[in-house]
Amino acid sequence: MTNQTPLDRLDRIEEMLAVLITHTDATDRRINQLTENQLLLQQDISLLVHRVDRLGDRVDQVATTIEAIGQQAEQDRSQAAIDRAEFRSTVQQILEALQASFGGNGHSGS
Repeated sequence: MTNQTPLDRLDRIEEMLAVLITHTDATDRRINQLTENQLLLQQDISLLVHRVDRLGDRVDQVATTIEAIGQQAEQDRSQAAIDRAEFRSTVQQILEALQASFGGNGHSGS
């Protein structure tokens, strides 16, 4: 056994407490830094969620626009088919009228 005086023991305890305080301070600083980082990450996540929501809204708008364009294109195709049929009918009527006027041989009967 060593011959330590109570004063030596007190000095040793003070040294250990000083080391503990240093470690505690460092740990507190690290916890504060981690807390700040967590807050920043939460803000970034909130911003990202907001942007994803806006992107989702825009995608919905684009999908609606594409659907409307597709419907309009289908209507345009249908109308074009009707217009072609009417044009053919009109051309056929003109052809028949001309054939009737010229006796079907392409020359005037006079």
